[in-house]
Amino acid sequence: MAYKRKLLILLSLAGVLLLANILAALINSGWASSRSSSFSWIDPRSEGRIDGIEIRGTAEEVSLFRRNNLWYVNNSGREYPAKQERVEDFLALFTRKQDWPLRSSSPSSHARLGVGEAEAKRIILKAGAGLPLLDLLAGGTDATGREIYLRRAGEDAVRSGEDGFSSYLSGSLTSWYNLRLFPAAEKGGPRPADVQRVTLEFPPVSVDEDEGGAVQAAPPVLHFTREGNNWNMSGTDTAIERTKVESWLQGILNTEGENFAPEHTGPYDSGRLSLELGNGSVLVIAFSPQDASGKRNVTVSGSNEVYTLADWAVSRIFREAAYFETQ
Repeated sequence: MAYKRKLLILLSLAGVLLLANILAALINSGWASSRSSSFSWIDPRSEGRIDGIEIRGTAEEVSLFRRNNLWYVNNSGREYPAKQERVEDFLALFTRKQDWPLRSSSPSSHARLGVGEAEAKRIILKAGAGLPLLDLLAGGTDATGREIYLRRAGEDAVRSGEDGFSSYLSGSLTSWYNLRLFPAAEKGGPRPADVQRVTLEFPPVSVDEDEGGAVQAAPPVLHFTREGNNWNMSGTDTAIERTKVESWLQGILNTEGENFAPEHTGPYDSGRLSLELGNGSVLVIAFSPQDASGKRNVTVSGSNEVYTLADWAVSRIFREAAYFETQ
């Protein structure tokens, strides 16, 4: 009896140990699987090494490069300032750790998931000469539209995760341009409170062809002068609304172009705006004549770029005296 009892106890202990080992294996397997699906595409410490970004397979391919810690867009050999925040947010998609579970390891699934060489959009992050830091193929989204399929070039594994990429892959080239005429205030740009005097020179006004196509004289030049918390405007004895002037100035300082002009063509003699700041500097916007669509090219002091402004943006700058008068 004693022998049978000991045998039963030993068998029971063996069963318990076997069950414990099975549970441990299952738990460890799930934990390892969870760990393997949660990662970042590049080491966050490598972000500072990235000096080039290419996005291929899109309607307008994108080529960005970093120089002196600033990002620029390369378009057909010409370089334009890029939106620094947009580039930084884009790179954060690769350095941020999140779940990227494995969806397939079969090459036969690549075309179906949109990550094949022929159909995928390609994102290349460069860090100096040699092989890229990351070469990633971006495919379609899942049935919910919330997750995107991604695959490293040269590997079969396809993973999916939260789609923060599509807005960057489907945007136009101009979405990467920094088209602000002036730097943002938080980056050292001027604020309305910095402006002490404004001179607004209007463009001549064209008359309809039915009236002979003549050109009328431009409206009188307006001069605005800050006096404490108020503004005075030349050419009128009527009081003007301070809040309208301040709002107008804020709109001017926030103005963005539609695009960069392809060529530095002039003349820029059809309107002029001068902003005199408290530190003695003067900011000038000079306008070209309207094109057939009503747009104008403009130059800005301190910048080598030529910007294209839509008609509505130009109209918001050329406000006549009556706009500022107290109603």
